[in-house]
Amino acid sequence: TQTAKLSVATSSTKLILSGGASIQNNGATLSTLIGPSTTGLSRIEIHGGKFLQTNATAQGVCIDMSDMPNSWIGNTRIEEYGTGIQMIDATSTSFYSSVRDVQMFNVNNGISLGGTQPNLNLWENIRIRTKAGGAGTGVNMVDTRGNVFIMVDAEPATAAGITGFHLDGTT
Repeated sequence: TQTAKLSVATSSTKLILSGGASIQNNGATLSTLIGPSTTGLSRIEIHGGKFLQTNATAQGVCIDMSDMPNSWIGNTRIEEYGTGIQMIDATSTSFYSSVRDVQMFNVNNGISLGGTQPNLNLWENIRIRTKAGGAGTGVNMVDTRGNVFIMVDAEPATAAGITGFHLDGTT
């Protein structure tokens, strides 16, 4: 079982982790560490901290910002997850968000964007190192429309099947 999940329940929520704060989860199965409890939330901020999944299987999503516009993530480190940050849009609202100064290490997938309109988002100074043997993707854009600004250093490990960027035909 997953040991914990932080459900964001209201708009304008701020999670500020400083002084080297680290959040770990280590359940046998992991789904999402941080995500919305309902659709229609906005202005979610996550500042700082290290998020570490410790069961050595690189599963689950660390931060799910799906359908949450005008959000901000910065100065954060994510390690050992199936997906680092996800924006899978179901209600056409994943826009005007900024993700800056984020490092993702040993993740199967770094950034996962998809749905009807996860656009006008800024991804700046992002470093992604996919997990060796995970056959993952640094940046996976499936059915993404509009303008997405991505300034990223994707460092695929040397294992076969790992991709730096994937652009779906409908993107």
